[in-house]
Amino acid sequence: MMSSRWAVWPNLIAAIHCSSSALIYSVRMKSGKGESAIKWGLRVHVLWYIVANVIQVVLWATLTRDQFFWPLWSIVGWGIGLAFHIRGANSHLKALSGT
Repeated sequence: MMSSRWAVWPNLIAAIHCSSSALIYSVRMKSGKGESAIKWGLRVHVLWYIVANVIQVVLWATLTRDQFFWPLWSIVGWGIGLAFHIRGANSHLKALSGT
C-alpha cells in the first residue's frame, strides 16, 4: 500500500506539467511569432487530432466494437485542448492584424 507521503507526487507532477506547459505556451505566443507560424502550428495540431482519433476509431471498430466507444474520451479531451488552441491562435492573429 502506498503511504500518504508518496500519494501526493502524481498530482504534483501533473500540476507542474500543466503549469509549465501553460507558461511555455504563453511565452511562445508573446515571442513575436509570425502569422504563418501560428497558422502552421494550428494546422499541425488539427492534422494530428484527426489522424490520432481516426486511428483510435478504426482500432475500436476492428477490435472492440461490442464495447463502449472508448475513443470518445480522447476525442472530447483533446477536442477541448484544440478548441483552446484555435481560440488562442485566432485572438493572437486578430492582435497581429490590429483589429
